[in-house]
Amino acid sequence: MQNPGFGIDGLPNRRSRKKMDVHLDSNVYKGRIQA
Repeated sequence: MQNPGFGIDGLPNRRSRKKMDVHLDSNVYKGRIQA
């Protein structure tokens, strides 16, 4: 699934990352985001 703020290659967009920094980090540490 595509995560908000993420592109095709699974890299966080800088603009979205500023808003979703906490959410993205939480998901990354939990292993939800598979790049």
